Amino acid sequence: MSIMHPLQKIELESILPQQKWNDIGGYEHIKKKIKQAVEWSIIKHETYKKLGAKPLSGILLYGPSGCGKTLMVQALVTESHMNVICIDGPKIYSKYLGDTEKIIRGLFKRARQIIPCIVFIDELDSIASKREWDCSNSSGVNERVLSTLLNEIDGIQELKQVIIIGCTNKLDQIDDALLRPGRFDQLIYIGLPNESERLNILQIMSKKVSFNNDVNLNELSKSTNLFTGADLENLIRESGLCALRENILSTKIYNRHIEIVLKNKIKNLK
Repeated sequence: MSIMHPLQKIELESILPQQKWNDIGGYEHIKKKIKQAVEWSIIKHETYKKLGAKPLSGILLYGPSGCGKTLMVQALVTESHMNVICIDGPKIYSKYLGDTEKIIRGLFKRARQIIPCIVFIDELDSIASKREWDCSNSSGVNERVLSTLLNEIDGIQELKQVIIIGCTNKLDQIDDALLRPGRFDQLIYIGLPNESERLNILQIMSKKVSFNNDVNLNELSKSTNLFTGADLENLIRESGLCALRENILSTKIYNRHIEIVLKNKIKNLK
């Protein structure tokens, strides 16, 4: 197998998985806010101009892992049919001097060529951490990467048809320079789902999972406090495995299977 140079490899366009807004349970007000922020900034940028207002340059989605930040970006891209450039923060670093900065410049150049475009940066904190935390890095790679990112974001402000969406679980680690107006203008917190949102998530899952009629989703939503959407998905997956371990020919998940898995998970959460 031939080894591909990191610069060549990273510039191959990433494809986000298809996702629909209706397949994401709960968070209705947040989904509406994200859709409006992006679509109004890109599609209706002329309206902004007439009002004398500047469209958003960037949106930062932050909050605990597993709460659907990336899923929402996937749904936004799928249903808006906009072009997208994906940057996976941890994977963008190259061992070759200066390559990471070249990669970032190349990706933003590509974004300017295919407007309207969303530039999606997942795990933003991995390439935009606070500069005072970088004192141990004698080569200054992180600071050079951050400077390049800031320059590129500043360079697209006048285009009006490119918007940056960042995701992070660690808002406190993001360099303050990125959070200034004209860069990431809007911060949207996506936290743990409440009881009604958990019920909605479980109801969507039930369309693809065969539950026995003794499974009460209302009760399950009440007993899964502090669970993320990813936790709920994992709960149902493990309950299915529990059913198969009991009977390899099983075609349904019974409440007892969920109770066995749930008991262990709640114990771990505590």
